[in-house]
Amino acid sequence: MSMISTGGLFCKDDDPMDPPGMTQEEAIKNIGKIFRSPVILSSIPNNTLRQNLVIRQPGYDTRAALIDPNVVFPYEILTKLKNNNLIKSVTDNFYSFVGACSQSNLIKKAAPQWVDLMISQKVDGVLLVLA
Repeated sequence: MSMISTGGLFCKDDDPMDPPGMTQEEAIKNIGKIFRSPVILSSIPNNTLRQNLVIRQPGYDTRAALIDPNVVFPYEILTKLKNNNLIKSVTDNFYSFVGACSQSNLIKKAAPQWVDLMISQKVDGVLLVLA
């Protein structure tokens, strides 16, 4: 089992946005530029500590996700399900991208690459999480 979230999460040391280090407020102000940017899938190890996660997504109010990232990226829940033998396995990495993006680029360019990524990992299922 893997997961792809539209929540705009990434690891602290792997900022996908240009310029890196943009704040949430700056992202909101630059939403037009973000819509025109390439859709980037961030890879997040399934054992990432909460304090190493960053959320930047101009398309929704991120306050609840800042308190508990599992509301838009239920990585701890998937890991718990696996540890309780309710699902067979999880991928080493889960994934997130900024859902406030060009839907055309997402469908035509990014999604086919992500399907290939999941196939290469022999994933049986992918939890798609909308934020």
